[in-house]
Amino acid sequence: MDYTTYSDRQQWIIYLRIIYNSICIWALELDTLGIIAIIISIFLAIIFFKYENKVEYPISNPKLLHNKNYIIGNYAAMVLYFVSTVITLVLTYHLTYIHEINI
Repeated sequence: MDYTTYSDRQQWIIYLRIIYNSICIWALELDTLGIIAIIISIFLAIIFFKYENKVEYPISNPKLLHNKNYIIGNYAAMVLYFVSTVITLVLTYHLTYIHEINI
């Protein structure tokens, strides 16, 4: 295995993720700049997945998205995280406003 190619590839992916994350932060402002940032981030995600499909050892394997058990497991985890976040938020408001306990 050629380690210089792997480190170049790893740097490329790190740069893409930094750009993608900064664009996602800008996209929180839903004005013209936010819409442009969303379009650019979708474009970068497409480039990232196409690049990962061509590489022999991808960092995040897009072929896993065809595995039914993988998809169901991810949805189950997402639902559990969402529910636990909502319960925490509702419990905080309940204790603050109903029982007048400041947390």
